Amino acid sequence: FRVQVVSGMVNEKNRETLGWYVISYTKSGAATGAVDLARKCAIQAPRQTLSACMIIGGKQEGHLYKCIEAVYNIADEIIICDTGMSARSREVLSKYMDKVKIIPDAPNPLQAGFDEARNFGLPHATKEWVLWVDSDEELLRPAQVFKYLRANCYEGYSVRQHHFSAQPPNAFNPDLPTRLFRNNRGIKFFGVIHEHPETAINAGIGESTILSDVDIAHNGYLTEDVRRKRFERNYGLMLRDREKYPDRALGKFLMMRDWVHKARYIRERT
Repeated sequence: FRVQVVSGMVNEKNRETLGWYVISYTKSGAATGAVDLARKCAIQAPRQTLSACMIIGGKQEGHLYKCIEAVYNIADEIIICDTGMSARSREVLSKYMDKVKIIPDAPNPLQAGFDEARNFGLPHATKEWVLWVDSDEELLRPAQVFKYLRANCYEGYSVRQHHFSAQPPNAFNPDLPTRLFRNNRGIKFFGVIHEHPETAINAGIGESTILSDVDIAHNGYLTEDVRRKRFERNYGLMLRDREKYPDRALGKFLMMRDWVHKARYIRERT
């Protein structure tokens, strides 16, 4: 039995090497076993499909192009929950309409909560995996995602989210939210703010792991002024989150963190 490998070109879209296996063998006359077809299909099945889900409202076109461009080649569809997009945002999206599906009349996350806005888009996601991103984020090294979209033991993956900042310069440690999860497994978002996908409150998504070669760049806190304005906006949402999900462990932790920030800001003013 002999196997030879003949190299071909590289698929630039997903960085996979192309080529052929040339197999030759000499018949021995011995009986052969039956092929385990289920195992064969599991090993040789192509990568599974991906829905990228986003919420877009207001004037968010500043970083939108980079966000869409990063996921366009890996997503089979891009679900946009329209919470009041600007005309310029629609203009940016018009170049990608072969994959983009705009879902109108999505709930405003600042009023209904970010969990409601994200859950509004999930029934429209028709592919096997869901990736959720925001318009001020950029998925880095997106081609690496292909190899994880497979039949395996994981229900989802955490991706390092880096909050880039000019003031103070790059002072934040990355978060590790679950950004990629299997569709149609009962997973939905919980949290009026700082929402996260889970099967139930504090239940997580099941088996998951951290991707070592994929990152998300977040440009939402570039200056201290922007960060504090975002904090004041989010603080009211955090109080609502405590009322809606009083037992949510992540909400309790983030509420304590925000109280510390609140006390620090008051001390600075006085």
